[in-house]
Amino acid sequence: MTDRAINNAGKSLSLETLRHACMDSDSMDIDAVIELSGMLQSAGYYGELLELLSRAALKWSNNIDLKLRMGRVHQLMGNLSDAVDCFRAVRRLDKDHVLSFVALARLRDADLSDCYLLQKSGDLTSQEEISLKYAEARILEQSGRYDEAFQAYA
Repeated sequence: MTDRAINNAGKSLSLETLRHACMDSDSMDIDAVIELSGMLQSAGYYGELLELLSRAALKWSNNIDLKLRMGRVHQLMGNLSDAVDCFRAVRRLDKDHVLSFVALARLRDADLSDCYLLQKSGDLTSQEEISLKYAEARILEQSGRYDEAFQAYA
């Protein structure tokens, strides 16, 4: 067996082990769900991934990471209204959640005043500040305010 074949066999075993660990919603482990979701997304198994995340979200209804992952998968699959619903659900759980706001701005479902409020909150990382400036520029551009959008992009 080549190194590559051994490596692929190990991944396959790990994938099957994780699938088995996540089959039953009652005994499902959040760490296994997160690991399996990453593997399924990398492999492009979006249908199975959404099913997994939906079952996990029933068990952990307030888990922001699960809702973000679901939103991203819906977005990848072109289910934009479902993606918006997921990102809005994150914002309902945490109104200051920057990643969900930026995702909504990309999907044309964000308000400029919310963007300004988030920018004024004091505990932002430099990456969050950059992301919010990008979101501000997107919102301005989408509303035809091109000069202001250019300034925000700059």
